[in-house]
Amino acid sequence: MNVSKCASHLLEIETGSFKLMNKAVFKFLTLNFFLVLSLQVAANILVKEKAKSHLRWNLYLPKDQVVIHRKGLEVKIQTLDWELFEKIQADIKRHSLSKKYFKGFTAKQSKGTNVASIELTLASPKVEFFHFYRERDKRYIMDFWQAKEENAPIAKKVLTPQKTDRKTASKKLAKAKIQKSRPLKKSQKMKEKAAKTTQVEALDLNKGAYRDFRYGASFIWNYKPFLPRLSNIVNLERKTPEFFHPIKNREFEKDEKESHLQLVINLYRKKKLGLMYKAIKLYQQKYGDDNIDDIEYIKANAIIRDNFQKGNTEPRKMAMSMLKNLAERTENYELQRSIYKYLLQYLVYNKEYVEGLRISKLLYVKTKENFDYEESHVAAEAILYNLAQLGQIDKIEKVLLDKTLAKILPRQMMLAYKYYVHLERGETEQIINSYVKEKKGFTGPVHEAILFNVAEAYFQNSQYQKSVAVFDKLITQHSYHDRSGHARLRIALSYDLLGRDPKLVKELYKKAINRTTVPEISFEAKMRYVALSTIRKRNLEASDLELRTFLEISKDQKKYITSDLKKLLWLVRLRSFIVDSKYKEALSYLNAIPLITLKPLERRVFEADGAEIIQGIIEQKYKSSEYSDLIKIWELYKDRYVNKVANDPYMNFVVGTSFIKMGLFDGFDKVFYRFKTLGSTPDRTFPIWVDRKHIKGQERVLEELKLIKNLKLKNWELAKKNLLDLEKVAKRYIKVSYYRGVIHYEEKNYKEAARNFENFLANTEEKLIYDPGDVALLIGSYTDSLYELNQLKKYEKVSRAILSDTENYAPSDPFLGKVREKLAYFLIEIMAGKASKEAYVTLEPEISRFKEDFPSSIYKGRIDFLLGVAFIKNKKVGDGKKLLQELIKREGISNYIKELAKSELTLLNIKNRTI
Repeated sequence: MNVSKCASHLLEIETGSFKLMNKAVFKFLTLNFFLVLSLQVAANILVKEKAKSHLRWNLYLPKDQVVIHRKGLEVKIQTLDWELFEKIQADIKRHSLSKKYFKGFTAKQSKGTNVASIELTLASPKVEFFHFYRERDKRYIMDFWQAKEENAPIAKKVLTPQKTDRKTASKKLAKAKIQKSRPLKKSQKMKEKAAKTTQVEALDLNKGAYRDFRYGASFIWNYKPFLPRLSNIVNLERKTPEFFHPIKNREFEKDEKESHLQLVINLYRKKKLGLMYKAIKLYQQKYGDDNIDDIEYIKANAIIRDNFQKGNTEPRKMAMSMLKNLAERTENYELQRSIYKYLLQYLVYNKEYVEGLRISKLLYVKTKENFDYEESHVAAEAILYNLAQLGQIDKIEKVLLDKTLAKILPRQMMLAYKYYVHLERGETEQIINSYVKEKKGFTGPVHEAILFNVAEAYFQNSQYQKSVAVFDKLITQHSYHDRSGHARLRIALSYDLLGRDPKLVKELYKKAINRTTVPEISFEAKMRYVALSTIRKRNLEASDLELRTFLEISKDQKKYITSDLKKLLWLVRLRSFIVDSKYKEALSYLNAIPLITLKPLERRVFEADGAEIIQGIIEQKYKSSEYSDLIKIWELYKDRYVNKVANDPYMNFVVGTSFIKMGLFDGFDKVFYRFKTLGSTPDRTFPIWVDRKHIKGQERVLEELKLIKNLKLKNWELAKKNLLDLEKVAKRYIKVSYYRGVIHYEEKNYKEAARNFENFLANTEEKLIYDPGDVALLIGSYTDSLYELNQLKKYEKVSRAILSDTENYAPSDPFLGKVREKLAYFLIEIMAGKASKEAYVTLEPEISRFKEDFPSSIYKGRIDFLLGVAFIKNKKVGDGKKLLQELIKREGISNYIKELAKSELTLLNIKNRTI
């Protein structure tokens, strides 16, 4: 039997509009259907899907049967079920492996642990891998794709040829040849070049003025499907059931009974309800339950109308109860239909969807029995609406298959509910395929629910350009609708994801903020606007930072903040601290976020940012030589954040060096061993909030750390061996010259030391030394080597350059401060040693500057002596004599300096004495 025929019979059973089929046949067909399905899946555990951009493997098996993970270039599929292992292995061999993504695979079975594993070897580190389990389909999805290079050329658009006649085609071809033959003007060439540059910058925003989308408000969630609104049947704030079924006059001349009823109606119309109730009571005493339906209907309308007159716009529950009982009791179809229609509107208004579904079904049955298909439309729409509100998606799908319903409801209404069902299930491709087929037949304004759900399907399917086109139609045709705000935000977000011009994206976000009446959408647009303008933008201005006031939430706004918006707000606030380099505040804020309540993927985003925060704090500590604090931070947060993201060679270098600087070699050995185990893992490429330095590659970091350790321990022979190993791993690494210079300096081979230091300084285009202690060591060792080689002119020139360059460099740093002090002092000594008139003129201001820069210098006594001599040589004899006399009397000055001062004063007195 055909499966589709089986499905149609099932529908007949559900809707009740056809005869029941034989139960035995039904059971057989159902069993046959699932048997065929199970055999098909069992026969193909592994199903491959090839696409231009990626390769997808589908493993149809229960979630707990296998474990899949990647380590380096190996992707492992492990299981305890050896039979399943054999089937997967057979499927891989049968399908063969694509050389584009794989080098090969090995199958291993461990009898000791009962674990069987298939190890796939990826073709290169450029092959990316991602996997997840889809519960609905009971399958693992494994995607493989080639990572695109940063500077990859932009793919040209391929135009699909359109059908044209030969004459038109020949004319176009001739025109194209003429245009092609004309040389471009210079201005046109410049425009094209600028356009290409803009495109490249848009593709790689991380290198331009803006970081890419991942660095901003990067959380994206699916919007709820657009449920078609139920047509407004009646205005409950003004209308009574009489709107559908007016109370007609009676034939009062016929008899006394009819005359009495007319009296009741007249009193009802004159709104004399007290007299009306008395008249009804007298009627019932005299005639009993005759015309009871008409009397109950009048009473219910009177109660509702009286309620309106008292200012209460909602119908009373008592009146609704009376109407419900009356509708179920009466045999008057018109009265029954009118009451059900009024009740439907009331129940939907009060969100009583269960009762609303029951009433809508009753109305549907009654209208069909009376062949009132116009009213069946109202009932059918109400059935679909109430089912949707109750979340009974499967039943909606079954109802939509009813052939009689297809005749009653408009085609667009049917499609609107169909797309709603698909989007609720996440079946975006079904929506897109159906829309492509159906859109040519749409006339007039397309149903707003169709446009929204189709556009959202395109968006969720990452077809952003097509999503924008459909959302734009929604705004054009239904700008009054609340969902137009959602559409505006989706358009802005799509352009953002496509890497369009940030100025254009900002304007689109502004429109989404200003032109929506939905508070949640407005707030989301504000956060994405702030993220683009103040977090992703690299060079911030004061006007940009003012936009962060959008992140403040008032008490009234709190009720609109959904869980998705809350997570996005946390992310944007956290990243604003990171961008401002306020790493301590960022860490405090991150620690306050309840990460344990987040989904694993969301938590991973915060943990990755946390690792960068720790990197920022460690960087600051390292530059200020606060090694003990650096190690504390590392020990506290390495397991919470750092170890949960990809390997970072630069952080490893900084932490390892800090252990060495502190002399904690046991701690260094533990850290070194851990770093060594990370050698096979890929380096971190995202997020990079703190700029990484030259340190790249795990192997180079390990060799450099071993070298630094032996330099610290003064194991010169081991250091030389480490230096050779470092050269092998990192060829053309100019920092080798620096390390070699340090070793030669310690061995007092000043000539080689100076040569290597000069080679390092001359060939360094980027900053390779960051620790102030290392900078001080480089400067001190190099200048000392020049001094020892008696190259005083070069020493003087280099020293002045160093003092000028390091004037504002870490003024509070003790290492560099000592080196600067020593260089400045030696320059003064060299200048004083020249003993020329020009030298003494220059010496006086140099000494004054030295005393300002180094007020507590160990060379203070000698400096004051040289200043006194300079005063005398510059014919400021009084000032010089006074300073030398004070120097002799000053405590804490060496006797050698005092003797020099005395000798200078004696010589001065001899010169001034008259014989």
